[in-house]
Amino acid sequence: MSENLDILTSSNALLEKLISNREDPIGWIKNNVKIQHPAHGIIPFELYNFQEKLIKLFLLKHFIITLKSRQIGMSTLVQAICLWSSLHYSNFNILIFSAGQRNASSFLDKIRKMYEYLPDDQWKLGLEVDNRQSLIFSNGSKITAVPATRSASLGESINLLIIDEAAFIENVEGVYQAGYPTLSRAFRSMKGKPYGIIIISTPNGISGTGQWYYDMYEGALRQDNKYIPVKIHWSAVPEYDQEWYIDQCSQLNWNYRSIAAELELSFVSSGNTYVPGPILDSIQTVDPIAKDLDEHLWVWEPEDKEQTYVMGVDVAYGDRKDSSTIQVIKASTLEQVAEYDSNVIKPENFADVVIQMAKMYSNSIINIERNAVGKVLIDRIVDKTGGVGINFYRDVNKNELDSKLNNRDIFKSMIGTIVTGTSRDIILANMYNIILEKYTEALETLISEDEEKASARLKFEAIMSGKMKDAVKKIGIIKSERLHHQLLGFVVDERGRPEGTKDDLVFAWSHALYCWTKSKAFLLKDMAKILSKTVGLDDAKRIKTETLKFMQSKSNSKVWKDLSIEELQEILDEENMENSKIKIEDNSNENKSSPIVNIYKAFYR
Repeated sequence: MSENLDILTSSNALLEKLISNREDPIGWIKNNVKIQHPAHGIIPFELYNFQEKLIKLFLLKHFIITLKSRQIGMSTLVQAICLWSSLHYSNFNILIFSAGQRNASSFLDKIRKMYEYLPDDQWKLGLEVDNRQSLIFSNGSKITAVPATRSASLGESINLLIIDEAAFIENVEGVYQAGYPTLSRAFRSMKGKPYGIIIISTPNGISGTGQWYYDMYEGALRQDNKYIPVKIHWSAVPEYDQEWYIDQCSQLNWNYRSIAAELELSFVSSGNTYVPGPILDSIQTVDPIAKDLDEHLWVWEPEDKEQTYVMGVDVAYGDRKDSSTIQVIKASTLEQVAEYDSNVIKPENFADVVIQMAKMYSNSIINIERNAVGKVLIDRIVDKTGGVGINFYRDVNKNELDSKLNNRDIFKSMIGTIVTGTSRDIILANMYNIILEKYTEALETLISEDEEKASARLKFEAIMSGKMKDAVKKIGIIKSERLHHQLLGFVVDERGRPEGTKDDLVFAWSHALYCWTKSKAFLLKDMAKILSKTVGLDDAKRIKTETLKFMQSKSNSKVWKDLSIEELQEILDEENMENSKIKIEDNSNENKSSPIVNIYKAFYR
């Protein structure tokens, strides 16, 4: 160690320079650091205003987390800080974590080039170690760049930790937790010297790999941690204009997710969410008009007796882990009208809530997931009501249902929807398709008929115009802040499977949408069968308009109000498919039948 000190003190002139530039890193970087420019070759590193401010901020606050656009020089700035610190302080230890060996080597190589380009040989103290992982200077300072692993920092005292592209490092939290104790020890002896942690990244969603970075940044905004949040948009670079932006979008193939991450700094739209990020970004939730049942029940609209409703139910054990949830949607528009969410209610008590909700929205079809504890819920509801006043959805064949209605146990077993690996994918795909269809409708309202609707750029510009939020708001199929939050965390994993850490509201909603889709399809196919027997399938196809009017006139529901000729054609074309039907029991109380029962009967006559 004394040898290192001798090198530093061998030249009084150099020592004076070092001490002087300790106080002026900005001046030293401007006067000495050169970088490789893709168009202009080796040029002086001219600092932008925001880069100078960042240097001052780091020296003052030490703990910085940055949210940054692509190609703004943030990594270059940090590399210059690393070089300045290493040359001006003996035995200064810097550790850089990157997402993969290639990124780590590239980061270190740019520091190496800065060192080689230094104009004054006096600054070149000499390198004792120079390899793909480390630079060790003759003053004992060390810069190490490695792919992130849990044990990478253990055993060494670190003065400065850099986490580059933190949102893309799989095990970043484990690395951070393992290395922080060594950082803490160093910090206590670094008074008056540069030290700390700099976290850099573009966003990568709010869950999965990008969740730790998102949580840390949001925590910094709320002042829940010691980090200073810094957001650097591409527009902070003086020479970047709209033309540059358009060029960058083009390089990213007008991919919204990539643009959202690398240019617009959107956590939501940059993530691998199951529901496309642009839709989630555009949704504006609405406060409920009423909250009931200890605020577990949120209501946006009371029942309209002229409307038909669909209810999706997902049940849990009431052990505070998962939640028992209900989603109520209006069949004519698919708008949310009510939502229930509780992680403490027991299945037997949840049955009373379902019954109460069925009374609140009496003209409704109820789809219950009957897996596991769902069977307990169904048993309790049937035992309490005798099946009267509850219009259960059954994903079964009508003939099969008719033959087994007299057996209560079998009857119970046919209520609701069994969720398997395959049916889960179908149910979620149905939810996705409905959302996408609604989103496309909203998007196309922003693009005139004579424009190229298939143009990715046009669609992107329509989204970015700000009008998208207004268009999506008018749709209103998602009103709940709770549901929206769960959809933000409902992502596609590395195997391509959708999953969420908390998704009970999502699944209740998907059950409601699935029930709506299947009920509509089943009933219309039944009507197609009736028409084919009455006038013949060929004539039914030939007189599609009249057929459509007839089908709509036989229903007092608005479910089929917007059915198109094209949809009818598709239904008629599928008439020869298996005739799966739904029937509501309670034939003994025809005079007391609800409107939805009458709908079914109209189609079954």
